[in-house]
Amino acid sequence: MLLKRKPKVADKLDEILRVIDKNGEWTGRYDTRGNIHTNGNYYNNVATWIINTKNNTVLLEHRSPNKIRNPDKWCLPGGHIGGDDTPTISAQEEVKEEVGLDINIKKFKFLCISGPIDGSKSFTHHFYVLENKPRQYFKIQKEEVVEVRYVNYEDWKGLVKSNSKKVSPKWDKWSNAFELMDKVLKNK
Repeated sequence: MLLKRKPKVADKLDEILRVIDKNGEWTGRYDTRGNIHTNGNYYNNVATWIINTKNNTVLLEHRSPNKIRNPDKWCLPGGHIGGDDTPTISAQEEVKEEVGLDINIKKFKFLCISGPIDGSKSFTHHFYVLENKPRQYFKIQKEEVVEVRYVNYEDWKGLVKSNSKKVSPKWDKWSNAFELMDKVLKNK
């Protein structure tokens, strides 16, 4: 059954998602985002590493303090994978929605999937895009994002590694993604 796509809105609890099992496999069921979180079901989300290769910086967004999950924290553009969307389509849509960049889907390169840890129920599908656009090209979605900023890649890695309360990712979950991104940046 293919679902009709609903427009995404910040913290829209009636957004339809796939329910997945603890191994990341689809159960064949759909449910609302609110029910999935309330019932402790597993789900898929995306994170996109937008890398400026001119100076080895990564684009971060500062989440709105009004967000239900991870308010007032720094993270990569991303979000839930809706209904029957592919991870790549969701990554592209989240980047466009949150930071206003319309990037060709062919530029999104799969990096890895990081699974749930420490009570988390999300499987994060990581993508990266090599895009050297200055900040003035970005148009943020004010309901979700307070500001965007390019940050030195090593500084971002250090913040996540220190498990800083200022960022949403956790090192234990994202360490593999950083290892793979290190290789991408070394070979760019």
